[in-house]
Amino acid sequence: GGAAEEEHRPPVTSTRGVVSAMDTLPPEEKDRLLASRRVDPDALMGWDADKVAEWLEGLQLGQYAPKFKDAKVDGALLAALGDEDLASGELQMTNRLHRKKIITRVKQMLGT
Repeated sequence: GGAAEEEHRPPVTSTRGVVSAMDTLPPEEKDRLLASRRVDPDALMGWDADKVAEWLEGLQLGQYAPKFKDAKVDGALLAALGDEDLASGELQMTNRLHRKKIITRVKQMLGT
């Protein structure tokens, strides 16, 4: 009865399996996973405005990328921005939920 036993064994997962599972995810799910991953705070501080814009795209908030670039928002500045900063001045993020999403993700990345 060798064949019957095979079917009941749980699949063996390897790190390669994890990578291919990631590849099969829909793009928005992949973005969510990548965006939610913690970033080394030092790495975040080293981000330039282009990297911040790329990160916004990953959060499905790419419509704000040009304003962030124009305002020269780099990683260090991104980490310091509060709700007021996002809502007013050059950034003009009128959608409160979008502001909340950015602030929440930055906190996650910083591990705070």
